Amino acid sequence: MGKLGIPVLEWNFYNHRATDGYQQVPGRGGAGYTEFKSDRMKDLPPLPAEGAHTYEDTWKNMTYFLKEVVPVAKKTTSRCRVHPNDPPAR
Repeated sequence: MGKLGIPVLEWNFYNHRATDGYQQVPGRGGAGYTEFKSDRMKDLPPLPAEGAHTYEDTWKNMTYFLKEVVPVAKKTTSRCRVHPNDPPAR
């Protein structure tokens, strides 16, 4: 990213099925809003190809990712920014 002159990388770190908690809802003036409700996903079974992910697994995976990516980003002018709702709430 630094070589390409891209200053910021925003990344999302979702457990699979977390996106099932989102839904588009009508907003003011005809705008669409994205709404999240954990009740939409809390009882969904794990995806067969993925299996279940615990809260601890999520942090372990995210820590691994950051330990690999951040040192490289620090050597350039690029910066990493996490999407504000990740990881999902416990």
